[in-house]
Amino acid sequence: MLKVATVTKIAFLRAYAREHGLPIRKILSEKVYNVPVTYIVREEVIDGDDFGGGDVTMKSAYTVNGNYIGDPKDAKYFCTEMGIHPEKSDPAHSVCSVGFQPKEQKWYGWSHRAISGYGVGDTIEDHDLEDGTGEKIFSQGHELQTLEECYQAAVTFADSVS
Repeated sequence: MLKVATVTKIAFLRAYAREHGLPIRKILSEKVYNVPVTYIVREEVIDGDDFGGGDVTMKSAYTVNGNYIGDPKDAKYFCTEMGIHPEKSDPAHSVCSVGFQPKEQKWYGWSHRAISGYGVGDTIEDHDLEDGTGEKIFSQGHELQTLEECYQAAVTFADSVS
């Protein structure tokens, strides 16, 4: 087995494997967590041929629909501690980067660098929210009026920090 020295390398390998559809050779174990949002943690063996080495063993977390959340620590934070229901912001994406928190009635957006939540009546503070191309979606001071606007703010935030 290839031993990966840093978390950064492991995160890169996970993202690369998902994005490029590398085969999971084997699922070694699987545990389902149900409080308060259900998610699944799998220990998997990923085909390491494309990395020029042996297979890579790693633990990854998924939604019940099979969408990749991140490592188990991220899933615990989003699902157990925050009560967020993670989902992909675009079907073409390989990783969940937004999610709804029903008790708060807020949409959250995140990346490995930051997380931010948006609810009806919240005001966009600090700076304009721009998408990944620099297009302004919401101006600083804009008050979010609907859950759809909150969702769009979360998606835009996630894109801007990824």
